Amino acid sequence: MHHTIRVSIRDPRDLFAAPEMDALAGQFANQSGIDQLIDQLEELRPRATGGTIEVALPADRMQPHLEDEIKAAIAGFCVARIADEKHELRMIQRHGRQALWIGLPILGVCLALSTASLTAFGSTGLGNLLSNGLIIAGWVAMWRPAELLLYDWWPYRMRIGQLETLPRMAVKLVAV
Repeated sequence: MHHTIRVSIRDPRDLFAAPEMDALAGQFANQSGIDQLIDQLEELRPRATGGTIEVALPADRMQPHLEDEIKAAIAGFCVARIADEKHELRMIQRHGRQALWIGLPILGVCLALSTASLTAFGSTGLGNLLSNGLIIAGWVAMWRPAELLLYDWWPYRMRIGQLETLPRMAVKLVAV
């Protein structure tokens, strides 16, 4: 699906670095242009697979070949950011596996102690309290591995997809 995402910047460098906020001049942007573009891609449903990046610049900042330079800079930026995101994704997966190797034995010990407490103290009163407390403690030990392995990786995969989409989009400069 073809989409157009737009960003308005004062200087081409503002595409990759957050501009300095100047409230007196009415400049309140606190994100780089590329981050604004990524946010717009995130909001698109279904996810854009192509389209146009429209960059609004003051007329005095327009230069010949600037569109090509910006397109090449976006592609280079995305390659570098994808590498960073993939590294972070690998680290989350690694930490998730490490947490799993800690959480599973704790869960096993807690479940075993839970059964033992029922045998030792019966299934009512103190035995029931200890058994249920140990079961809860065991599953709490599994919380972090589950969070890492089931949920924490999603934002990284989504950003990688967005960063893969940006270089495929056409770049159009608009003078304002």
